[in-house]
Amino acid sequence: MTEQLDRLRGGVAVITGAASGIGEALALQVAELDMRVVLADISKARIDELAATIEANGGRALAVETDVSNPEALDTLADAAY
Repeated sequence: MTEQLDRLRGGVAVITGAASGIGEALALQVAELDMRVVLADISKARIDELAATIEANGGRALAVETDVSNPEALDTLADAAY
């Protein structure tokens, strides 16, 4: 498992539903793998807080307000992740 995780280091992870629960927990774990984390959720204030927490701990994060039911919002998210 460690070898598989090592291959992710330095990559980019897009986490939808990042404002709470499993999405938030996953974002925090991914940030520990030295990955850039793109936090997506409709709760902009909460993902801004999470991004600040990740960055305060030495990680790289970007908060993108996203409604995954909106195709245009998903295009914006994909552009931000790139």
